Amino acid sequence: MSYKGKFSLGLLLALFIIALIWFKYPFCKKLSCINIDIDGFKESLVYENSPSIYRALYENELGDMVRVEKKRVNVENAESVINSETQTINAYFENAISPYPGQISDEIECSKDFVPELKTENISGVEVDYFEVYLTERLTIGACSNDQAKHKEIIVWYYCENQENMYQFEIISEKENFSQNRDYFYGILNSLSCK
Repeated sequence: MSYKGKFSLGLLLALFIIALIWFKYPFCKKLSCINIDIDGFKESLVYENSPSIYRALYENELGDMVRVEKKRVNVENAESVINSETQTINAYFENAISPYPGQISDEIECSKDFVPELKTENISGVEVDYFEVYLTERLTIGACSNDQAKHKEIIVWYYCENQENMYQFEIISEKENFSQNRDYFYGILNSLSCK
């Protein structure tokens, strides 16, 4: 075989290998490999953007937010991350011994109305775990009373096995707006699907 023939064969083989890798692990920029109905939201802040991790904040004109984290992980690691995250959220709301026990209370406890419950739902053929959680004015989990709870969010983990990408979405709004537009925010949740 001539040099030209060997070179052509080598080039075709290299292109074939690249194509196999491309279809097995498609290059997903930002949210290009997942469907989520966040029309009207704009990327306002990027925390990290690398081939294996994308973390950003999207906002709309009304002040609603969607925090996004995309990680490249295999299915076993995705299950481990989801279990760890759900346990962490549950731990925020477990009763704790008061640092100053006395006449009022020996325990710090969160009102049942503010303790989130882990829910599982099938969305677009994928079993999805999520919480509906009250947030403080600083957008942190742990609000246990009406005066602490300024926002509400749906936090969801969605794994796309065909891409080996795990997504965490936090759909956030002021608690009154969330209550009035609950169907809208659950519409975003239910729009999730892998491409």
